[in-house]
Amino acid sequence: MLFEALKTMTPEDAEMLTGKLGSGAEATWLRFFQGYINNKFPDYNPPELQDWRERQDKALQTQGREIGTQIERHMKNFIITQLKALFGENWDIEIGTIQRECEVRAKEKMEKDYKDGLGRREIPWTDQFFIKDYKAIIEKYWSKKPDDKAGTQSFEQHFSIDVGHGFNSKADKIKWISLFNTLRNNWAHEGTKEKGLNKSDVELLAKIHNRLGLKYS
Repeated sequence: MLFEALKTMTPEDAEMLTGKLGSGAEATWLRFFQGYINNKFPDYNPPELQDWRERQDKALQTQGREIGTQIERHMKNFIITQLKALFGENWDIEIGTIQRECEVRAKEKMEKDYKDGLGRREIPWTDQFFIKDYKAIIEKYWSKKPDDKAGTQSFEQHFSIDVGHGFNSKADKIKWISLFNTLRNNWAHEGTKEKGLNKSDVELLAKIHNRLGLKYS
């Protein structure tokens, strides 16, 4: 059955497989072959094939990426608003080390864009936070709360999320940020088909999204 399927392989599949090089080539070929067999024998559907197919699902990738982007945007907005409420106009000095690193990244991106023919484009340093920067800020000001505003939340109250890895220590409560960063790297490298998001990943993103009080749009 596999040989018959290979004889009728589409030009698109053939081009994709023969163009696949490096350490991921073997897995990709195997998944294609497993897929051909599954098409004929549905009972043959190993977990690794299901996972691989989910990571090829464009609709699932789009959904996960949109949810993840909303989470990241919310983290940035909440953290900056909280820092301004805590420290006023000195908020950027409070995170001076991170701020300087972001400024360097902004300058480097400006230079890259210019050399790529995009002209001179100003890049705000606040657009250059890494997820690890958010995590560091949340940890540093974990229980701090603006004194003059009723109903405000501390970082601990807002960003503590139970993702099934314990929920006792500070490290437990923000474990999701490291998991989120890993998933972000997966959807950011959408050209690498071995990466991407599976159904379980998207469900985790949706859980984080809901826990932060966000609405999916």
